Amino acid sequence: MKNRILPSREYLRTIFKFDEKDGSLIWKKREPNEFSSLRACNAWNSKMAGKKAGYVNRFRSKKYLVVGINGEQFLAHRLIFKIIHNSEPENVDHMDGNGLNNKPANLRGTDSAGNHLNVMMSGRNTSGVVGVSLHKKSNLWRARITQGNVSKSLGYFPDFDLAVAARKKAELELGFHKNHGAKNSHE
Repeated sequence: MKNRILPSREYLRTIFKFDEKDGSLIWKKREPNEFSSLRACNAWNSKMAGKKAGYVNRFRSKKYLVVGINGEQFLAHRLIFKIIHNSEPENVDHMDGNGLNNKPANLRGTDSAGNHLNVMMSGRNTSGVVGVSLHKKSNLWRARITQGNVSKSLGYFPDFDLAVAARKKAELELGFHKNHGAKNSHE
């Protein structure tokens, strides 16, 4: 879902109550001037006011909460970040990898490069550690790391644990998030 310009913080605060404990947006009662008729307003309020906003949708193989506002769809974590910080960063990262955990302590604003420093392990990974694989020709464990578009070899190791240690050391030096490469238990 392409990032859209979000409604103003003031408007978001008029239509939502944000529950910081569970990270949910709750629809507030809306005013008649926001609808084509009083009947439409009353129908909306009786159905939606006081209820959690949004629906779960898959986006790039992860689950996120999506909220419709005036005919446009927005990722809930972006709306929440705007309500809390009044800013629209390029990316809002779920630090624990759970796209449905929208609690304030789990959200951080970042750019694309920063967001890639906290990526869950791919389902195609066979070693159990991101950036470590068995090099079949040499029967040695290869450690690699990629930052931006630059991939760097960290060496070949006779022991899996040595390759993992080299990878973890490089992650630390390059500022990767502590959850980078974690198994995604949220899907």
